[in-house]
Amino acid sequence: MAHVRTSFASALRVLAMVWTAAATLVWAGNPGDAVPGVLDLLPTTFDGHVNGGKHVLVEFYAPWCGHCKRMAEDYAQLGERVQSDPRMASLVTVAKVDASAHGDLGQRFGVKGFPTVLYFPRGEKPSLASAETYSGARQVDAFQAFLQSKVEEDVTFAHVEELGDLVHEFLVARNGERRRVMEEMETKVEGLSGKARDYGAVYVRLAKKAVEKGMDYFDKEKERVERMVESGQVGKEQMAKLVEKASVLNAFQISKEEEISASS
Repeated sequence: MAHVRTSFASALRVLAMVWTAAATLVWAGNPGDAVPGVLDLLPTTFDGHVNGGKHVLVEFYAPWCGHCKRMAEDYAQLGERVQSDPRMASLVTVAKVDASAHGDLGQRFGVKGFPTVLYFPRGEKPSLASAETYSGARQVDAFQAFLQSKVEEDVTFAHVEELGDLVHEFLVARNGERRRVMEEMETKVEGLSGKARDYGAVYVRLAKKAVEKGMDYFDKEKERVERMVESGQVGKEQMAKLVEKASVLNAFQISKEEEISASS
């Protein structure tokens, strides 16, 4: 009887080992596999893609790393989700680097363990100072929520709440009234301080251009600015100004969409 119990216990241990192996096969992937929506970056291509033109999430991995293997499926799903969303795809890049083969890239950004996931913000050139270490859960939903929060911050960071009503009034005003509203906006900005005043000055400049060139100026300028930002072919200071302008243009766009929605 003891022999039977021993054999049964042994069988259970073997079965547990089989289940564990099967689970490993199901949940662990090869982080080095090419997957749609995730760029494989090399030292020769890194700066071409991580150039401030988009928000970029980069996984620094080693092919032998167990944690990297377990994360591979979620990271691949993240790439697929970003690519399937046109808005996210236009603003975000998901990428990975084999840091065991390209240790110079890992050293450049202070990578000391695997996997290390770094976020590089839009509007800034890649550097040790600008890179942010991702410390959230290594699951697709958590990755996606993190990127969405960064995109939202990027879009709204230069919005000035105190100018919201004047922006709305400017957009609905008749042609002859827009200059008056723009001048009120200018006076309002003079009473602001700090970043609100700096961003408010951008509001005024854009409103003046719209008075001079017509209201379609906003859409045309938005397209021009986005092309320049996404190209990544501008210097650090100009990039910061372009991203700031894009955020203010977004404030006008949101107010316009709200007016259309309210009148429909």
